[in-house]
Amino acid sequence: MKSIIIVLLFFFVGCLSIVAQENKSGKMTYQDSVNAGFKVKMPQFIGGEARLQTFIMTFLRYPEDAVKDSIQGTVLIEFMISKTGKVTNVKVLNSLSPSCDAEAVRVVSLMPDWIPAEYKGENIPVIFKIPILFRFKR
Repeated sequence: MKSIIIVLLFFFVGCLSIVAQENKSGKMTYQDSVNAGFKVKMPQFIGGEARLQTFIMTFLRYPEDAVKDSIQGTVLIEFMISKTGKVTNVKVLNSLSPSCDAEAVRVVSLMPDWIPAEYKGENIPVIFKIPILFRFKR
């Protein structure tokens, strides 16, 4: 059976939920959000990125119909790391095929709790986006 390669890009791919303080008008501006992003301790998969890649490679299965139809490409997944570190709100942003999409969602949903993000000493929810690459090894 053909194997898959998975590529996870976390640098500049993860993005923050709204965490900045409100300005004097009571509304958050884009700059407030950007400034808050520099002060946030981002969530971490226990064991780091290498362990996360290992987790995904261990549990991800190339769907049989995608192998049969030679479907290759990337599924972009978005999910939230909650204040408690739980993976929630998993969804597909860029689809590849129904079966590859479902498999990517299934595997991300299996992730154990993360170390949550912090802002000013408090845990905060953070939204992450990760590409999951379905490719045949040559």
